[in-house]
Amino acid sequence: MRRNNGGFTLIELIVVIVILGILAVTAAPKFIDLQSDARLATLNGMKAAINSAVSLTYGKSLVTGQEKNETGTVKINGEGVDVCYGYPCAEATKIQGVLDIGEFNECSESSTAAGDWCYKQTDTKEINIYIANGYSESSKCFLEYEQAKKSGTGTDEKIAPPVVKLADDVDC
Repeated sequence: MRRNNGGFTLIELIVVIVILGILAVTAAPKFIDLQSDARLATLNGMKAAINSAVSLTYGKSLVTGQEKNETGTVKINGEGVDVCYGYPCAEATKIQGVLDIGEFNECSESSTAAGDWCYKQTDTKEINIYIANGYSESSKCFLEYEQAKKSGTGTDEKIAPPVVKLADDVDC
């Protein structure tokens, strides 16, 4: 009597499973880069929060008549925050004051920064904001905050609002 089996042999099934395993191992990292995507999304969230805080601070400055002054102070969350042309100045304490983000320390590779965010003051009018976890000197995963600037004089006087942007060649 002759048997007619229509199924696959064990060897054929094992070969198919091995091929699928190889494909999964090589293709999965291309589709599952979650950590990088999460860092970038976090930076975009912080960018939106900073833009909102900057707008609210400028609104308070307008109400108190400080929008044209080079320096001034407005109350945010019951605290005095220094403003430059009505917008938060590019200093860590000013940014922290308008965002209420808890600990916000200077970034350092030698010590783990407390809190979720850290900063590097690049000059007196610009600050870079990093995700504290995973910070390194060569990191290209940060936001740039450049404070408001005045240009022109007299009737040609203009105040450019702060610029909040991701690093030019952001790589999280």
